[in-house]
Amino acid sequence: MKNEKILVSIIVPIYGVEKYIASCIDSILNQTYENFELILVDDGSPDKSGVICEKYAISDKRIKVLHKENGGLSDARNYGLNYANGEYVTFIDSDDLVEKNFLETLVNPVVDNGVEISCVNSYTAYERTLKKNNNESKMDLISGSEALKRGLLRRGFGISAWGKLYKKDLFKDIEFPKGKLYEDIQTIPFLFLKCNKIACNNAELYLWYQREDSIMHTKVDEKHLCFFDDLRLTMDRILMINAELKDAFICRYCDDTFSTIVDRLVYDNEYSKKIKIAKIKGLGIWKQGLKNPYLSKKRKLQLKVLLFNVHVYKVSYKMMTNRLFNKRRLS
Repeated sequence: MKNEKILVSIIVPIYGVEKYIASCIDSILNQTYENFELILVDDGSPDKSGVICEKYAISDKRIKVLHKENGGLSDARNYGLNYANGEYVTFIDSDDLVEKNFLETLVNPVVDNGVEISCVNSYTAYERTLKKNNNESKMDLISGSEALKRGLLRRGFGISAWGKLYKKDLFKDIEFPKGKLYEDIQTIPFLFLKCNKIACNNAELYLWYQREDSIMHTKVDEKHLCFFDDLRLTMDRILMINAELKDAFICRYCDDTFSTIVDRLVYDNEYSKKIKIAKIKGLGIWKQGLKNPYLSKKRKLQLKVLLFNVHVYKVSYKMMTNRLFNKRRLS
């Protein structure tokens, strides 16, 4: 293959995924693009994930297994970057899968167009029930600022670390924030803004695996509530570089604080206490969201209800999700 001169480092952080890691590795080893090194970072996993990785390393010399004390997802990614030999690097979460042409599609615009970041789209699996929408492949070459705007608005791709190929040099003065949750949005935007040219392909080649129970019932603690402050700080830093991204970032702020914090709080035993904290932290930007040109009508309605009364929001949200659950179960 003409493009296989470029060595790609694939970094997979691993923790507690012995159920899924073999499928993830198999999907990587099945790539049509074969010039890669696979760096499996065992982040102090308490199960047999590390043992499984070592068995794969015996059979394929492209695999490198690193074992370290648990430090979290960001720390594992940063650790893997230190051992990456490739000119370009990509991240894959250990319970996700990639299509066989994932790497090839990412590498092609690097060779043909000299891009610094190459992106593809993803599709979602809920307990391995696939929801793939797009089988077509269309590529655009855009600026870093335009790519960030599209990513913030989730137009064809997002700003997650996975699903992208990065020139490794971009990480010289940027790393994933250790000890933080939702680390991608605090990192990827700054990589985008360092780039003159980014390739965006709408082909859905990355399977993002979501466990419904973890989304709806994970307890929200103080670390989660810090997300409001971290996201606001990131937004302020981004707008100092490019103020034209304000509406896109406010839209993303409203979407993410609801989907990752507010909606999960509905199922938290300390809802009354924590939702008041969330409302204080998010109030200023949420009010701006009511007039945001990109925010959906559904999200604006949620904002209006929450700003009116937090307890009315809790009841109405539970009623809505129960209807959706029953509809899915009966379909």
